[in-house]
Amino acid sequence: KGIIRRYEEGMKRIQLAKSGLAGELKIGFLEAAVKDFFSSLIINYRDNYPNIDLQMNQYNIATLINAILDDKIDAGFTLSCDIAKVPGIEWKKVYSDVFCVVLRNDHPLAGEKKISLFQLADETFIIEEPSGVYDQLLDLFKESGFAPKTIPRSAFPENVLLMVETGLGVAILPRHLNIYKRPGVSFIELEGESAKVDIVLAWKKDNTNPAIPLLLSELENMDLDKKKEKSLEKG
Repeated sequence: KGIIRRYEEGMKRIQLAKSGLAGELKIGFLEAAVKDFFSSLIINYRDNYPNIDLQMNQYNIATLINAILDDKIDAGFTLSCDIAKVPGIEWKKVYSDVFCVVLRNDHPLAGEKKISLFQLADETFIIEEPSGVYDQLLDLFKESGFAPKTIPRSAFPENVLLMVETGLGVAILPRHLNIYKRPGVSFIELEGESAKVDIVLAWKKDNTNPAIPLLLSELENMDLDKKKEKSLEKG
């Protein structure tokens, strides 16, 4: 009953917006996660709902979820593992990505197409902790049967790639972060069905802003998950 009621409320909000609803929608995002679709999404949204004022702010993964919880933004594009255990949050999957191992170009495994985590058991891993990504990576290490040697990292991917390039260790990052790739490092896909992460749109359950379901509708029309699946299959 609750699902039906929320659906009916959402449909009413959509009809209101199409009939000229004015308002605002504050959107947060991780730059690399949305780079392939964000501009098109915003253009479509503005064309369809010109009376809704869009405000957009870039965050890093450590600060975006707090921006949602503190009502600084209405909704944000982030990683599923970073909001999975946060109470009071709803989200919708946008697309799936894979984790990659980031190595120096002179690493013996840098030429491989895929790497198993077990092959890296003797490496030092540069990992941000605590975070949802850290928790998911720990699960991957457990599946591979070893506890990693780790050093803490910055929440900024550019700094992580610099740390790898200077020989401090290896890193595991979602593939979409390769937009920050430095010339001295390689992104190699990590093997295994568990080595995946979803990019999602998240918002507070009690946020009744009628502009949020409109954004969800625009995302559904773009069908990004199928497009990303084809991209991953092509490699």
